[in-house]
Amino acid sequence: MKLYKRRGVYYCNYVNPSGKRIRFSCGSRSKVAAMAYAMDKISSTPEKTTDVLLLSVAIKSREQSLDNSKYYKNYMRFHKQILEYFGDIDLFEIKSTDVLEYHNFLKSKYNSPSTRNKYYLALSSVLRHARELMGIDVPVVKFKLERIKHTRKYIYTQDQISDILNFYQDDIFMRDLITILTDTGCRLSEALNINVPTDVRDNVLTITINKADVPRAIPLTPRCVDVFQNRTNFTELNIDQVQRRFKSMKRRLSLSSEATLHGLRHTFATRLCEKGASIDVVSKLLGHKNIQTTQIYAQITNVRLQDTMKLLHS
Repeated sequence: MKLYKRRGVYYCNYVNPSGKRIRFSCGSRSKVAAMAYAMDKISSTPEKTTDVLLLSVAIKSREQSLDNSKYYKNYMRFHKQILEYFGDIDLFEIKSTDVLEYHNFLKSKYNSPSTRNKYYLALSSVLRHARELMGIDVPVVKFKLERIKHTRKYIYTQDQISDILNFYQDDIFMRDLITILTDTGCRLSEALNINVPTDVRDNVLTITINKADVPRAIPLTPRCVDVFQNRTNFTELNIDQVQRRFKSMKRRLSLSSEATLHGLRHTFATRLCEKGASIDVVSKLLGHKNIQTTQIYAQITNVRLQDTMKLLHS
């Protein structure tokens, strides 16, 4: 199945199982709306093409993944790529070689191993949902992700964090959010899902909705306790709105382009390591499944210590 534009309106072009080519107008200038219309029209016919089945599985997969996803647009993009690549391949006959060829295709198109892994995992989720949720007898294919080389992580200084908090003196939401991210090491998505009445007890924050799907407890600093005494959640803004406010602040304060909200999590972990906290404890506070993920912060600490010692010889 293929969508194409003519005079600003999307049309659908597909070949049914009997080999007959069919074209029709989707009556929309929006590709998403046109795709939905085309799927409904084709799936309502007695004969369904393989690519329509794949589209159905992809949409089901995306719907099931939304609860654990930060960005709806990402899933749209990942599954659109699957549809474009596998549209003519029978979902029931997909082989390991097809998956490897798809991976090679991703390598030729995307430079970042992390990006390629995300597209690769989207295919894995489509096949898994096809088997587990839709009862489709598709083959079990193993996926081996690429090893990610850790890039330099941005660590904030104490003065920078103070400047950020002062900048948001009149923006209570952002000031409170920055405080929580700085003092708990939460991911942004985790902080925005905090429900104080159920998640904060005896000055301990329990993160229940997280990447690892394993609840974790984080003792609160006095200023975090103060924040939670005056609010019950962080639902005023969504992730995109928070990111836009943060980028505006970065420009005003002339912070590095590498400075991100996630950098506050890196700063939290690095400071704990610098203060002598064990890797096991830091790993549990961050909610890492694999302690090797936490080891990078110990390495960062060693580099910072070496840089400090060089000052003695300068």
